[in-house]
Amino acid sequence: MDSTRSVSELKSAFIRSQVRIFSESLNLPENWRNYAPPTEEGDLSDKVIEDVLHKGLSQTAVGLLFTPMKI
Repeated sequence: MDSTRSVSELKSAFIRSQVRIFSESLNLPENWRNYAPPTEEGDLSDKVIEDVLHKGLSQTAVGLLFTPMKI
């Protein structure tokens, strides 16, 4: 750890790195459905999967950024 940086600077750097990580889009491999167990309801549409990934990732990023950290 760089002892010349303040706690505030370290926290800001951490938050920036997390925002950058969570800003990346998730790209599923083309054959991801081969790994999913079969269901009685059938496969979900690609649109549904994209919506869930987008919403889930956005909510996760927001939750991580605005959840108080225990130190």
